[in-house]
Amino acid sequence: MVKQARLVTPDDVAMVRALATWSTTCRDLLGLSQDDVGKQAGRSQGAISRVESGHCYATPLVTYRAVARVYGRLGDETRTPLPSVDGLLGAPTLMTVDVDPLRQALLHAFDSCPPSRRLGLVDCVQRLVALTQPMPLRVHDPACMLDGDCTCPAGAP
Repeated sequence: MVKQARLVTPDDVAMVRALATWSTTCRDLLGLSQDDVGKQAGRSQGAISRVESGHCYATPLVTYRAVARVYGRLGDETRTPLPSVDGLLGAPTLMTVDVDPLRQALLHAFDSCPPSRRLGLVDCVQRLVALTQPMPLRVHDPACMLDGDCTCPAGAP
C-alpha cells in the first residue's frame, strides 16, 4: 500500500540531517550508546537510531525534544561542551517527498551500499527491471520460412 505523499520542505530535510549529525556528535562526546540515550529519554534504541539516521521525517518532535533534554542535562552534569543547535531552522520551501515504503527501501539499500559498489547495485536493479518487461512477440516473415533460411528480424524459428 502506498501512503499519500506529504509535503516536506528542503529546509526540513536539512534540519533533520543537521539534527542527526548533532545528536550523533553529542552522543559520541558523552560516550553513550543509542540504548543509553533512549533509556534516559524514555524512548527506544530504534527511535534514537531513526533520529540519527537523518532520513526519518515522521519522527515525532517530542522525540527530538526528549533527546535534546538528555544531552542538555548530561552536558551540564559532565561539563562536556556540546555543539549548538542554533541556526538549524530555515524558511520553508515546498517539495514532495515520496513515502512509498518500497521506494524508501530501495533508496535505503542504495544509501547503505558503499559508494564503490553503487554502480553495480544500479546495474543489477536495471537488469532486474528489464527482466520484468514483457518480451516482444517475434513473428516470422512467411517468405523466409519457404526456403528454410530465415533472415527476418525475428531470427531463426
